[in-house]
Amino acid sequence: HAPVKEGKCVACHGPHGSDVKGLLRGREDKVCFSCHRDAEAGSAKTVVHSPVQAGACSSCHAAHGSEQGKLLAKSGADLCSGCHEATMKAAPGSILHPPFEGGDCLTCHDAHASDVQGMLTGKEIDVCASCHPDVADSLKSAKSRHAPVASGDCVKCHSPHQAKLAKLLLAVPPELCTSCHKTLGEAMRTERVHSP
Repeated sequence: HAPVKEGKCVACHGPHGSDVKGLLRGREDKVCFSCHRDAEAGSAKTVVHSPVQAGACSSCHAAHGSEQGKLLAKSGADLCSGCHEATMKAAPGSILHPPFEGGDCLTCHDAHASDVQGMLTGKEIDVCASCHPDVADSLKSAKSRHAPVASGDCVKCHSPHQAKLAKLLLAVPPELCTSCHKTLGEAMRTERVHSP
């Protein structure tokens, strides 16, 4: 960290006393933001990562130095799994989404804050289309679109991390379809089924 390298301990710490742990000059994030104004501006979003919201930069970053870029305490998914272990645990026999399998959380998620639920780096449809352009391209000429596709809700049908089914489907059709199309599901259960 530049202040450490330059021997400027008092840039962050009060030499005589403080009301904050570690003799910091103020709340941890405010001390960090005094130099990292871009991080402060980037955190002013509607969905904020809980350590950022709590002002706990050292939850992810090493304040004095690190072998990782951006002074991260650990690399890749090892950093995220400290708090998100249950979400990141691969279930036996599951098909894993490649970024999830590779521990590339930041392919889809923003580490600090986002204006999209799930702390996605952009709108869900745009995040998915960045790796699945073939699906996005096929929709451009489609005259009719499935409602979740039209609204960009890929996770209505697909798991973003892992699933037991191919294409990361949440269920097999027709159960997948009737989870939203309740009237159709009831008709399929109670009425005579068409046979080709």
